[in-house]
Amino acid sequence: MTQALIQGKYQILSLLGRGGMGSVYHVMHEGLKRQDALKKLHEQYAEDPEFVERFMREARAMARLDHPHIIRIYDVFADGDANYIAMEYFAGGSLVKQLEEREHIDQDAVIFIVKQLASALAYAHTQGVVHRDIKPDNVLVTSDNTVKITDFGIAAVADELTLTSTGQMVGSPRYMSPEQAKGSATDQRSDLFSLGIVFYEMLTGEMVFEGDSSIAIIGKLA
Repeated sequence: MTQALIQGKYQILSLLGRGGMGSVYHVMHEGLKRQDALKKLHEQYAEDPEFVERFMREARAMARLDHPHIIRIYDVFADGDANYIAMEYFAGGSLVKQLEEREHIDQDAVIFIVKQLASALAYAHTQGVVHRDIKPDNVLVTSDNTVKITDFGIAAVADELTLTSTGQMVGSPRYMSPEQAKGSATDQRSDLFSLGIVFYEMLTGEMVFEGDSSIAIIGKLA
């Protein structure tokens, strides 16, 4: 039996990965004959208005961004009870995989990667968007070290109220900034701090902050 097309146009090719809020699929846009990526909000969240709103905010934040090193958003829609974001398909694995395969990355490659990430973040910041969760999981990289940032799922958009307000801690402990660890307000500097930690990890193969638990790591930051 032929699998039904999502919204009548997207054919699922494979599962690319699962994140905290949704699963990402490699799909074919049948009308355009274009390979895309499709992010679907996890079913357990689909009936929760707050989670759906946060999911849609991710799309709106990312859709405003048009930069060669940021994954582009094409569409946001609901199909039945499911919510989706259609985005650019980028044939690269996460930076995590590269770090797992070798103790550290060649210095020239590291500089090349960081320059691309810094350029992307500088652009996003001019658009009023702070990523707030820069880490290897959210950096896609190809064999020639071309990179793109993905998952602005907890992005703070300066000109609209966000669900991740002051007093709520968001981010990944090993990569978060001190103000995130304290639950304080964040700005562009938070992204730069996290980028610096990723930079250090790529060069040395080690983490700046380690601990037996997330709480222990946050204690070192705060």
